[in-house]
Amino acid sequence: RYVPLQYNEEYVKEEIERNLQSVENVRRIQYHFQRRTNDFRFVVKDLREYNSTIKLGRISIGNTLCTITPFLTGNRMTFCTRCWCLGHMRDKCELENPRCRICIEKLISGQTHICLNKARCAQCNGDHQSLSSECEKVVEYRSELKAQVNNAISP
Repeated sequence: RYVPLQYNEEYVKEEIERNLQSVENVRRIQYHFQRRTNDFRFVVKDLREYNSTIKLGRISIGNTLCTITPFLTGNRMTFCTRCWCLGHMRDKCELENPRCRICIEKLISGQTHICLNKARCAQCNGDHQSLSSECEKVVEYRSELKAQVNNAISP
């Protein structure tokens, strides 16, 4: 983390590989906005080397000591773009016809759907969109997902 912009990607990759013997897949993290430093992510295959690197918390890039932290991906909800329900994806959906993302009315092939733009939730039938944080079921699902991720990464 916080690698100065003066170091190009290839140089940073070489420095990381010089410091860590079992490293692979070194990539710069792409952000949607310009930053004053770059962050990189990579895989350390050897568990002992990984643990000692995380414990040390720093790596030398050029003549700069840069912070090392575990990379934690965001908690991504699994949802279907056919029925807009949580917990499965489109290829596993058992619904015959897809539904409108906003009003969740059936979309029938060959017929034009005229959406009234009145939001309806596929989880609870409430007056909000199906993936909205206004829905208690969505909030509960996210909370369970976060707990599962935390349990998976806890020692």
